[in-house]
Amino acid sequence: MLQKDVDRFCEILFPMLDWAKKCKIVKAELKTLKKDKTYQHEEENDLLTIIWKHPELIDQYLAENRTEISPQARLTLADWRKHFVPGPFIIERLTNMGAIFVSVADGNVYLVNGLMDSFEEFLTIDNLPCLVFTSLIPYNGCIVFDSTIQAMPTFRELLDDDALQLLTQIVETAKRFNTIIRRLPPKQGLVTNKQRDLMFKITQFIIKEKQLESCGYVGQASENSNIQSIPENELSTYEKLLRKTHRSQEDWDTIQKILFSGEVFTATPTKRTDDINDIEGVLCREDSLMVFTTLEKCTMLLDYLQKKTPSIPSYDIGTIAFKYAVGLADQYKKTMYVDFPVKGLFKKCVIYDGNTARLSAGYILRH
Repeated sequence: MLQKDVDRFCEILFPMLDWAKKCKIVKAELKTLKKDKTYQHEEENDLLTIIWKHPELIDQYLAENRTEISPQARLTLADWRKHFVPGPFIIERLTNMGAIFVSVADGNVYLVNGLMDSFEEFLTIDNLPCLVFTSLIPYNGCIVFDSTIQAMPTFRELLDDDALQLLTQIVETAKRFNTIIRRLPPKQGLVTNKQRDLMFKITQFIIKEKQLESCGYVGQASENSNIQSIPENELSTYEKLLRKTHRSQEDWDTIQKILFSGEVFTATPTKRTDDINDIEGVLCREDSLMVFTTLEKCTMLLDYLQKKTPSIPSYDIGTIAFKYAVGLADQYKKTMYVDFPVKGLFKKCVIYDGNTARLSAGYILRH
């Protein structure tokens, strides 16, 4: 990319990041991130992560700076707000035209251009495929990443030969059916069912790796009380909407957005029984999947299950993207409970039906 285009990109992006530092919601989430001593990223990276999590901040920035932002910059920012694509992605290969990014969420394949640096400066053929965390945005008629990128250098080691072949198949399928996305919004066809199915198989390797790194419930997990996948302010909104007697479609859209925005907690028993086991690392009790928005709610149920089933001495707690849990419910045609309650009768929780692919709220009458 020409230097003048890079300079213009920086002139658009960095004033917004400076503005974002002063926002109440951004300050709160930065404070939460800094509590986790293992989370050590550049501030620019953290700010962008929060902005893509709350894209309405771009609307607020544009509204509060009507005269300071040039018309061209306003159009660019509005384009980013409307058409950004959040990660994670797998960089499958590098080409003369750019890098091939494959979305972990749905198997879409993107041709992505570098900004300041070429991809070859931090990636080589030896460490591809590589899992990266960034967001894709439109710029100058092509797709670029948002200026920050985090790579998982050991990702290739997670994939066996079969998984590597599946990933290659996704890209080759996109080439064959001309579904490689080169512009945002896409002008060509969207992801094929085959790409989506192949990516689902690959994500199981990622999920299993997360479970390998998870802590045992009887032990370290109970000490990690600060773990929080979904921000507290969003959980508060989620709880408030769930308590309502009647929920509008807008309410359900908000609930769905909150759940799909991050990771949820789940567990795997160290021993299986007919009633308590797991499916691909997600707790399964009485043939229903179970996930939780907080570690506290997860451990409350595990306490209850351990008292009821002493033959299972411990569980491994891990986190998983809610969208992957939904994918498992769809694949196995299971009901999935979100925050199954263990204290008191007639408690409401969110229920996902893998047969109809719908969210609903239901009362739990018995345990």
